[in-house]
Amino acid sequence: MSSAASSSWTAAGASLVRPTTISIFPCLLHPENPVVFLDVSIPARNPTTGRMELPAPQGTTGFAHPAAGTHRVVIELFAHKAPALAHNVYAMCTGTTQRVVNGKDTSVGYMGTVVYASNPGGSVTLGDVLRNDGSGMFSIYNHGNHFYAMPPFQKDVLVGDDCGLPIERGYVVAAPVPGLPSSTEGQPVSSSIQILLDAPSSMQNFADASLIVGRVIGRTPTEVERSIAHLQHTSKVVFQVLRAAASNAQEEKVLPGVVLCGEL
Repeated sequence: MSSAASSSWTAAGASLVRPTTISIFPCLLHPENPVVFLDVSIPARNPTTGRMELPAPQGTTGFAHPAAGTHRVVIELFAHKAPALAHNVYAMCTGTTQRVVNGKDTSVGYMGTVVYASNPGGSVTLGDVLRNDGSGMFSIYNHGNHFYAMPPFQKDVLVGDDCGLPIERGYVVAAPVPGLPSSTEGQPVSSSIQILLDAPSSMQNFADASLIVGRVIGRTPTEVERSIAHLQHTSKVVFQVLRAAASNAQEEKVLPGVVLCGEL
């Protein structure tokens, strides 16, 4: 698979024509890489119902809470290096893929999914469009019957010192699939992604062990730091909610989630 990119990039036989790159993100590693966003929200108590809920996105009707923490996380997808992975996440952000629900084609995407796992301060894992717990076997390549196996030759462009990626915080990787390690058949991939909030100590070891999809970006370094800080807080909230639910079955389990997503 070539690491070169053009105005059109191809993933597993499907082509996607990129719009003109937005000039407000001069930090892009390649000018034609897609830029997507996730509005990640922290639950707040609805003053009307008294229940913990995710606030509605700005500009929509429904529960809104001024103190609720919602932050737009902007992500550059590495289409110039890993088009198959980038296309999968792009489709989930834009809702441009479908699956059959009750006999009808239904759009599938990250909107409405939750942050279902975390390492407090270190990472958040989200985006299981089927089950919201990491066990959902869905990507744009398989529609939920089995996990898609990323062929080893497609992963080669992301490994070792030749991957050409800087050591920094905020890398987005294909989330590990529980109970399904990589094999000679390829590394399993679903819709889920993991955002790493610490910088890797070794880019080579990190790239060898991960399927890198993209990275958190911003118009300025300060915007990136704000996104990382929000996700660090999110990771701690997820840990607290899951711990409380594990110790008390009656505890209300409302996790942070994606209330809006798309392409910029």
